[in-house]
Amino acid sequence: MIATHKRDINSILCVVDFSEGTREALMWAVFFSTEYGARLTILYSYRLTRGLEEDVFEWKKRREQDIGDKFLAYETELLLGTSLNYEFKMEVGFVVDRIEEFTRRNRVSFIIIDKPICVSNRQAFDDLLEQMTVPVMIAP
Repeated sequence: MIATHKRDINSILCVVDFSEGTREALMWAVFFSTEYGARLTILYSYRLTRGLEEDVFEWKKRREQDIGDKFLAYETELLLGTSLNYEFKMEVGFVVDRIEEFTRRNRVSFIIIDKPICVSNRQAFDDLLEQMTVPVMIAP
């Protein structure tokens, strides 16, 4: 059981990577956020990797535009027109580090993670899950 009372859930963190599972994870996050009236934070983390010939600032700008466009498609489909209180965060860094930092700085009732994220970072996620103090749901 996630919580004993609806009032126990006030903030949900949904971690996405815009792979096939992202839509599923976000659908679950929207469902739970609506059900509990919880604030939803959608977190996308990326690393600054680029080709050797490319300017890092231009690459970052293009990357953030691309991810913003992908989020807009999901936002239009799943979030707009709802009464949800949500925000989208795009942060540079390792995804596990970004999750740890977010949960350290913010009160989070539970986390929903896209399964491909966990699979691609298996050891780091195993370590993260061992130290988490809030429930974590891995969306298929």
